Amino acid sequence: MKPRWLYVALIVSVALNLFLGGLIVGAVVVGRRVAEAQPVGAGVLKSPIWRAGDGLAQPYRREFRKTVREAVLATRDDIREGRRLRQDALAQMGQPTYDIAAVEAQLQRGRALDQKARGQVEAAILRFAATLPPDQRAILSEGMRKPTRPVRPADANAPELAPPSAPPRP
Repeated sequence: MKPRWLYVALIVSVALNLFLGGLIVGAVVVGRRVAEAQPVGAGVLKSPIWRAGDGLAQPYRREFRKTVREAVLATRDDIREGRRLRQDALAQMGQPTYDIAAVEAQLQRGRALDQKARGQVEAAILRFAATLPPDQRAILSEGMRKPTRPVRPADANAPELAPPSAPPRP
């Protein structure tokens, strides 16, 4: 007669192996679904301006990305300050005392910093474009003209949004 503990150990081992096998299969299935839901290379993609040089020949593409990286790093403080100003202004909207003029002024300062930073990055790209041969400059020009966001057709089933109606007068 075999000891009872061997049967218990066998049952526990089978149960543990089934659990671990199910865990591994589940992780693989979920991983594939997540990968299918994301566009290819989504983790590598940067801003549309970064992607504008994708069509360039390799040595020019490398130099374009270096140019953009350096320009963005040079404007990093303005970008951060603009973001901070916008966040602070939007936080003020929720305060009991709401000064619309102060919020608008703060948002305007944030937008001005954003525009300044964007202008500096674009100026660096223009200087870089002047160093390119005409065929590569045409490719960069086409990349810069691509829309920054995908254009999506209106959903036929979505309800149309109308401005809220005025509240009834007493």
